[in-house]
Amino acid sequence: MKPTRLAVRGVLLKDNLMGIMYVEKHDCYLFPGGEVEPDESLEACVIRELEEESGYVTEVVEHLTQVIYEEPELIHHNEIYVCRVIGNGTLHKTQLEEDWGINFHWMNPEELVAFCKQTTTTYPTSIIHRSLCGVVHNVIDTLTKKGYLNGSD
Repeated sequence: MKPTRLAVRGVLLKDNLMGIMYVEKHDCYLFPGGEVEPDESLEACVIRELEEESGYVTEVVEHLTQVIYEEPELIHHNEIYVCRVIGNGTLHKTQLEEDWGINFHWMNPEELVAFCKQTTTTYPTSIIHRSLCGVVHNVIDTLTKKGYLNGSD
């Protein structure tokens, strides 16, 4: 049986833009977040991870969705939250994040979907790209259904 990695991801929205992490090493995007530490609540984890990776202090608005996907050696269980920026914090990039060229920025959801379409064409057999783009589509679909991407956020 494969091990499961429990992680949280935060979706930050600002002026019809989404906060997203670009991973230069793998030429992909992912929502900021990370692994839940022992005895840490999911909400506390997403707030901590968002500050570390984006440099913003945030608060949880709501649990958005759950996305589980499988890679050859690991099952990824992601709890995804909509969060709002409430202030400036301190960016704390790890050495791995520096080495992989991981950087936070704001992106238009339509551009993100177009990037995923182009990426899955460029890397048609990549499990990582298919999985991460699947997460992006799931999140954007759910955000749209809940009215976050229709100007009602």
